[in-house]
Amino acid sequence: MKKLLLQLALVLLPFAVFAQSEGPLYKDFEKGVKSPLHVYKFNDHLYVLSQPIDDEHRELAAVDDKMQLLWRINIPGISYSTAKFKDHILAIGMTVKKNLTTINGYLIDEKNGNVLLQKVIYEEHREGGFYLLSLSSEDGSFFKILARGSGSDKWVSTSSKEFHETKDLALIDVNEKLEASASKLDIPEGNYIGETHNKQGDIFLFFYQEDNTIKVVKYDAGKTTPGKPIIQDIELHDKDDLKYTNEEFVASNQDRNVVYFALTHRNNGKERALTVSKFDFNTNTGKTTHVVLDKDHIKNLEKSFVPLDKDMRNPSIGRGADMSIRHVEEYNGTLLVALSDPNMGEYQIGASNAAPNGANTAHYLGARAIIINAFDQNLKPKFEQVLPVAYASVKILNEAYHADGSNYYILATNNDAVAYSQLDLNTGKFLKFKIFHPEKWHTIDSDALWFKDSFIIPYRHPVGIVNTQKHNVDLQLNTY
Repeated sequence: MKKLLLQLALVLLPFAVFAQSEGPLYKDFEKGVKSPLHVYKFNDHLYVLSQPIDDEHRELAAVDDKMQLLWRINIPGISYSTAKFKDHILAIGMTVKKNLTTINGYLIDEKNGNVLLQKVIYEEHREGGFYLLSLSSEDGSFFKILARGSGSDKWVSTSSKEFHETKDLALIDVNEKLEASASKLDIPEGNYIGETHNKQGDIFLFFYQEDNTIKVVKYDAGKTTPGKPIIQDIELHDKDDLKYTNEEFVASNQDRNVVYFALTHRNNGKERALTVSKFDFNTNTGKTTHVVLDKDHIKNLEKSFVPLDKDMRNPSIGRGADMSIRHVEEYNGTLLVALSDPNMGEYQIGASNAAPNGANTAHYLGARAIIINAFDQNLKPKFEQVLPVAYASVKILNEAYHADGSNYYILATNNDAVAYSQLDLNTGKFLKFKIFHPEKWHTIDSDALWFKDSFIIPYRHPVGIVNTQKHNVDLQLNTY
């Protein structure tokens, strides 16, 4: 009997800690890690979580909608991609030895974590300067890799001229046996900015031109030559605004010939602005809208804000000068764009924690309130809302966003806790707001695990008092 009770205790141990009026907490799901979890939705009941565990290996773990850990395995590789492929999980690991980079594929049984097939998918014989993008569909019907060679054979900054040059462009198609076939793609003229793809396998590439316009090309699935490009003036004042990865590219999930581009930058009036563009390859036309983020606009947002309840404080948006995009998605004909102004500064530290050079100040990063803009399919504004959160940290933290039905859910770090909010997608009004605070210094680590009737928050919390490099990860199961 004692043995049976011990076994039951061991099974229930991960869920033994509860926060008041909150869901069960899975303590120390990950220990001593340095980077956020990578979260992938396999189906409506299962997520796959990926995490580097050292310089040469990555861990994969499957968690269901009851917060049960189904399995946990390690695979070699310093980089990753996880996708559904032919009814199984395809994990990609990258190993680097001198000037040889090898991409390995692991086909994994989603039920038990067994590796069904392992094979080398791709090899690159160069020291650096090449960039890989995985393309997959939600139903697992295809998996491809877009390989782009930049203007340098070494790794360079995204702000450098060489990064935006394109010397090679290839598409690697992977079949169910993990056999790969590569096709060279025609390279358009222009300075590369980014790319995205849709669920049908069409590829969109974005370029900026010397006259500060944006050019977008579309490769239909299976084609190596793009169709006619769309060129759009977005009132870009300085091309440097395109060199710091402050833009987002989103393919429509309703129309395979539509793609969106969002950017914060200085406009021709030298004011900070959010620019959202729609490129429609049905008609080969582009359309752009702007939201000027000047002092008057920010002040009006702060003054007109109506809190849902006493737990909501008044928002502090910031100056807007460094406003950056946090998330973009299209859902049921609505384009949602979230942005915030980073919060930077320094604080005093104790003598015992001073740096070796005797400095007794440390720098912090963080973010202020989140602005949510919603547009219809013609880029007409539907609403603009503000989520009043703020935090200071040693790094910029993630948020989690989820649209479902007529609701938009956001999880964001607020001081040393996590704020949960629910918005009405039709009106932009808050329906719910709650602070999750299971333990001290629990902030959000990555995207959440969003299920139909519940969601799981991945919390990060520091290891020790002054360790800013490593953290542990807890999971918490909650209901909407």
